[in-house]
Amino acid sequence: MLYSLLIYGSVAGWTEEQQAAVLDRHAALRERLAREGRLGPVMRFEAGKADDDLLGLYVVDCGNDDEAASIARALHFEGASFDIRPVTAYLAGNLPPTKTAR
Repeated sequence: MLYSLLIYGSVAGWTEEQQAAVLDRHAALRERLAREGRLGPVMRFEAGKADDDLLGLYVVDCGNDDEAASIARALHFEGASFDIRPVTAYLAGNLPPTKTAR
C-alpha cells in the first residue's frame, strides 16, 4: 500500500552542516527505497519561519502502518513531526523528472 509521509517542522537557525547531515541521510534512504522499487514522488518545500512548516513529502510503498512509521523514524530529525497517511488514489501525472540539489 502507498503511504504519504508529510514532514513538518522548522529548520530556522540550522547550520549548513546540520542541514547537510539531514539531507545526506534522506538521500541515502531515498536511494535504498528506489533500489527496492518502493519510492514514489518526493518533494522538498521551501522552509518559512513557522515552527510547523510543511517541509517535505514522501510517497512510499509499505506493507503496513508499522513499516511506514519505521521509514518516518529513519527520516526523523530534531524538531520534526510526521503525518503518515495511507494513499487511496495515486495519479502519477506526466511531469518529467527534474534535477534536485540532494
